[in-house]
Amino acid sequence: MRDGGTAYRYYQVVAADGKTPVVSSNISLRISGGSTVSQAGDVSDVWAGRTAGIPDADGIVRLRIPASALGSWNTCVALQLLESGLVQTNFLAQVIPRSYDQVWKHRVGGGVSGKIGIFKVGGSGAYETQVRQAMTSGAPTGEQITRIRSGEVRAGLDVGGGLKIGAGGRWTWALGLMREQT
Repeated sequence: MRDGGTAYRYYQVVAADGKTPVVSSNISLRISGGSTVSQAGDVSDVWAGRTAGIPDADGIVRLRIPASALGSWNTCVALQLLESGLVQTNFLAQVIPRSYDQVWKHRVGGGVSGKIGIFKVGGSGAYETQVRQAMTSGAPTGEQITRIRSGEVRAGLDVGGGLKIGAGGRWTWALGLMREQT
């Protein structure tokens, strides 16, 4: 899970026959051999397991794992799922640094077209710049700058009676620069 975020783990609680959902079971989550991870106050009308820690009508239970319960990032923590106080399963969770891209773009373009007698001509062009900065834990780790130039040319004949003859072409040219930061 991401630093500062919350992850969820889903389980289905079933009876001994392996098919019948159990809806009235006491499910909890704890750090292996340590403190309980609170599920209180986490309610969603969107996800299965509407209330964290409580099985729904299908026996689906959603367990809330906040990054703050696991400690600092890159630490791997063993967690235990308990049903009525008995350990049912163990799993590992790890907090990873928050990473994302910041993107700035701008595009400028224009075009012209016209008709002279039976001849139709037109064209357009654009210039675009995109700066993408990779961020990890709020610090830039890399940057990519892309410059794109594009254009289009059109020409044709309108000879009347619904008959039109035309030709055109498009072109795009891109230049990318990348810089890693340490």
